[in-house]
Amino acid sequence: RRVHGVSATFADTHTERDLLAKHVFPELRSRCKKYQAHLVDIDLRWGVPANTTPSKTVEICLSELERCREENQNIFFIGILGERYGWVPKPEDISELDAHNQQLKDRFGLQQGRSITHHEIDFAALRKNNPNAFFCFRDSSITSHPIFRGDSGKQWIDTPEKVKMLNSLKNTIKSKYPSQVFENYPCSFDSVDQTTGLVKLNKLNEFLEWTLEKLWKAIESY
Repeated sequence: RRVHGVSATFADTHTERDLLAKHVFPELRSRCKKYQAHLVDIDLRWGVPANTTPSKTVEICLSELERCREENQNIFFIGILGERYGWVPKPEDISELDAHNQQLKDRFGLQQGRSITHHEIDFAALRKNNPNAFFCFRDSSITSHPIFRGDSGKQWIDTPEKVKMLNSLKNTIKSKYPSQVFENYPCSFDSVDQTTGLVKLNKLNEFLEWTLEKLWKAIESY
């Protein structure tokens, strides 16, 4: 059994995560059959209901990563980053973790002012070397499209302070994993979903090909 986790900021990576689920993971599962292995893909935003409390959201996301590590110490992991640092839990969101989950807080070393995405990446890849961790940084020029001058821009572009933290995180990742990062993967604006209001992207073939081959090579070497 192979367990694979995907970490990404929520509002701006729907297209990439949907494409992984529809194309990359099914192909990997098919290839794994010859090794009598079964790949389980886990998006770390699955299973978090809309009305979930902030402290419970922290618990769910980090517990999923722990479950992945129980199956494989070097998690097969993809981190996708655009122009958002992501949701940063408030101090009370962390302090409200009940006594039962205090060990979770201690194990993950939760730090105030750090986004949940940053915590996920830290746990999966930054605390120790992980040859199975891969990262995709989207080409930031996509945000120059006129669509992002309106409400959509608020979901895709973070505050200057958070962008500074994001860039620091990206630099840390590139320094540690220079050969495991696809920097500035290309994409184009496609449309806005009339039901959800989410921006859709296209021309992500290079992103799909890179993630598929990197993951497959890691699985073959496992």
